[in-house]
Amino acid sequence: MLHPLRIPRPRAPGVSVSGAFVLFAVLVAACEDETTATPPGDDPAPQRPDRDAPPPAPDATAVERDAVVRPRDARTEPADTRRDDGPASPPDGAGVTLDAVLPPADAPGGPIDGAAPAADGRAPMADAPGAAIEDVRPPADGSAPPDAGSAPPADGSAPADAGRPPPPRVENRTCRIPDAGPAGPLTVSEAFPALDFTAPLWIGHAGTGERRLFVAEQGGLIRSFEPREDADATDVFLRVDTRANGELGLLGLAFHPNHAENGLFYVFSSRENPTRSRISEFRRIPGDPPVADPDSERVLLEFEKPFGNHNGGDLHFGPDGYLYVAVGDGGSAGDPQNHAQRPETLLGSILRIDVDRRDPGLEYAVPADNPFAGCTPDCGALGPARPEVWAYGLRNPWRMSFDPPTGRLFAGDVGQGAWEEVDLIRGGENYGWRRLEGNDCYEAADCDPTGTTLPVHAYPRAEGQSIIGGRVYRGGAFPELWGAYIFGDNRSGRLWALREVDGRAENVTLLADTDLQLTSFGVDTDETLYLTAYNARRSLFRLARPADAPPVAPLPQRLSETGCFADVAAHAPAPGVVPYAVTSALYSDGALEYRAFALPEGGRFVFRDGQSWDAPNGSVVLKTFAFATPEGGERRVETRVMARGADGWQGYSYRWRADQSDADLLPGAEDALVEGPDSPICR
Repeated sequence: MLHPLRIPRPRAPGVSVSGAFVLFAVLVAACEDETTATPPGDDPAPQRPDRDAPPPAPDATAVERDAVVRPRDARTEPADTRRDDGPASPPDGAGVTLDAVLPPADAPGGPIDGAAPAADGRAPMADAPGAAIEDVRPPADGSAPPDAGSAPPADGSAPADAGRPPPPRVENRTCRIPDAGPAGPLTVSEAFPALDFTAPLWIGHAGTGERRLFVAEQGGLIRSFEPREDADATDVFLRVDTRANGELGLLGLAFHPNHAENGLFYVFSSRENPTRSRISEFRRIPGDPPVADPDSERVLLEFEKPFGNHNGGDLHFGPDGYLYVAVGDGGSAGDPQNHAQRPETLLGSILRIDVDRRDPGLEYAVPADNPFAGCTPDCGALGPARPEVWAYGLRNPWRMSFDPPTGRLFAGDVGQGAWEEVDLIRGGENYGWRRLEGNDCYEAADCDPTGTTLPVHAYPRAEGQSIIGGRVYRGGAFPELWGAYIFGDNRSGRLWALREVDGRAENVTLLADTDLQLTSFGVDTDETLYLTAYNARRSLFRLARPADAPPVAPLPQRLSETGCFADVAAHAPAPGVVPYAVTSALYSDGALEYRAFALPEGGRFVFRDGQSWDAPNGSVVLKTFAFATPEGGERRVETRVMARGADGWQGYSYRWRADQSDADLLPGAEDALVEGPDSPICR
């Protein structure tokens, strides 16, 4: 039977980490899963036992502990992410030697003690006591350590082999992951220079796995093309009945999460006389190249607005499957009718609707957990509110995006005359406009910010006058940008990267100062980041390194290229890569788990007093997930790799091929169906 396994939507561990990988839920500073005592003042939370593990004895004192490090990019995992025992990492002192002392290569059992396949054919990195490396640290008095496998003599005398020296260490000379440096100056280069678009406002893919890119133009034309560097022609996908007029036109596009099956997609466009905004559903006609049926339009929602500017217009499906819609405050200057603070109007808001169902009298349904769904039409002190409203208090949210690994929703909100801002959008929250602009009071010497959510970051008009909301970078070309939010400004042409921690920006870095009139950001299936701009005959761009920039080592694209395995198909670790086990593992959907670590030559674990073991730069930890097959064997699904660099830990995920010959680096979060035991893998 096939069961769904979600290769987890990761939480970034707050480091400058590399692209093209899945980052793991918890950053562990060289310790994982085991301790025999609870730190003072810490009450261990009850843990769900491993599916195949026997229940602990009633008086068991061992509890699992994760040493969570939260520097600049730690995250809270979405509620729908499966439980997992975090990244692979060395044990918390127990059952592992600090110096990774191993028997010599010619010792029985091969170069790594305990790494030989078990009698039942299981892989050598087994999560079992036999794979643990015993602690051979010398006692405090300087005497030699006892044989880990021998009991002390009954009379209290020293064991017969007490003077035996430990075996020589097998150094790790092959298992290395390139370090990602700090974010530095970049530039932009023209993408697909033979193509030209008129006022492009959106670029992206359909989410079906096909590499074809789609570009939406403000005048109503949606075109597509194969993303070859020498591409010189496009195919018309759809002409929307609208026109570019100031800030009006075709403003947003979103493909249904099941577009490959149902062919549905959605557009945000403007209409005039009277001025209004429309959200429509269209259907794609099967065929190649893709073409949409213009007569398939179904209008989901249409609402009037008093002025032609401040439309918002961006559309995105969230990880919950609902459609999120960015709507401006209705226009003019200063929001004269205070729409943004009146969620009864839909204006100045982020809307959230269910396009797969219909409520009575509507062409869509309102999710039951929308913040105002239960109080409409009277929401107490707030007054009346529309149930479609997810968040409010925005002026002109121009470009928003979800970060798939974390589920966070970022938006750029264009300011009035003093501040541009980046917001982290959460349900039911008020982002302050027009009471606030950025962090400051708007047109008042003093104001009460109670009940409002301040921006993650705000920058003054001296740095830019029209923010273009961007995306959290998850690509592979710029490891130093992994997990950073990339955004820009239409007027100044500047591009920045910031890292958000607990709702506030850290390490805001100017990446490039360009001449582009930026309009949006988008990605292809490989998470390559593209920029659209209004520059004549130059409309699509991508980030690039300056010609004089130092070279950056590429990431291993296959697990066999990491140097961590002597035989990756046999799952046999390389010399100096140490298998280990944990004493208390979290529930992992019935998966078998194989762990190992590797220290750089001469590296040692160091104990940080009162905290945990720390690992030196260049350390690598690995964990492979496998499932039992109906034939009695095992099938590996995913290997997670974490590498310690100058800026902290970086995480990667490799998905095993069907023939188990190797595993390939993932560009981002991915859902997969795997063959598992009789019980469902994901509940």
